[in-house]
Order: sequence, then structure tokens, then C-alpha cells
Amino acid sequence: ITDSRENDSFDARARTLANSVTVSATPLPGLTVFAGYTHRNLDNTADILLAPLYATTVSEQDGAEDVVLGQLRWDFTRFGQRWAVGGDLAYVNATNTLRPNLEPGLVGRGHYDLDRIDGGAFVALLHRFVEPSIEFRWIDYDEPVLPENDYRATIVTFKQTKRWSFER
Repeated sequence: ITDSRENDSFDARARTLANSVTVSATPLPGLTVFAGYTHRNLDNTADILLAPLYATTVSEQDGAEDVVLGQLRWDFTRFGQRWAVGGDLAYVNATNTLRPNLEPGLVGRGHYDLDRIDGGAFVALLHRFVEPSIEFRWIDYDEPVLPENDYRATIVTFKQTKRWSFER
């Protein structure tokens, strides 16, 4: 996967090169397993204006990102209704360098390293007309250079999807 964008109005250039590998399997009827890995290299530059003098400065970002993802979904029938349960787990590792460093107290070229774990589980009723579901998600965000940006979150989501399907 490659991507290249340019904008002459502020001398911007963004280039990305990535490789992905994915595999999906259905070992049993209704059970789907998915796994994927992506490695991405970044090279971004642009002119920015820094206050208070608004002098033109070159902003650069370069580095790499690795993403590992696993998903599991099981569709089944229980109590005369169709259901789906499953979950996913993702790990992101980014090692980037940024210039200029805009964080207070840090000067020069800064590192932006990130580790993120994101996992969730869901259950959904697969009705002909409505699909209510609930999802529980947990996120652990770790930025070693700026630990004050670290966070952990638990998210509960209730969804109501309207379907137009006339199959049974």
C-alpha cells in the first residue's frame, strides 16, 4: 500500500508505504476468525507558522507504525433468535520523530513513541428488523516520552441498528 499527497500552498508532502498481511478462516459454521498485521513507514513535511512571530518553519514527521489485530465472531441461533458474539484485540506500536517539538519544555527533534492496546467484546441480537447490541471496550494508551498523556479507558456502547431484511 502506498500513498503520496502534496500541497503546494504550504510546501507539504506526505508519503506512506505499508505492507499488510491478513488471514480469515471459518473453521465451523457461523464462526469467523480474522488476524492481520500492518507495518507502515511515514515521511511527512510541511511549512508551518509558529507564533508569536509567525516565521515559516519546516515541520517533519518520520517513523514507523506496527499494528496487530485479531477478531473472532460467532453467529448462532438460541431461543429461536439469531445472535452474534465476538471480540477483537489490537496492538499498535508507533515510533516516530517530530520536528519541531511543540510540547512545553522540550526542544528540537522529539520522539513520539506510542503503545496502545485496544480490546472489546460484544453481543448482538440479529433480528429481521432491529439489531440491538452491547459492546464493552478497554483501551490502554501508553506514550513513554510524555507519560502525562497516558490513559486507560473502559467504554460501554449500546447500539440500535435498523435493518431492512425480509429473510428469516
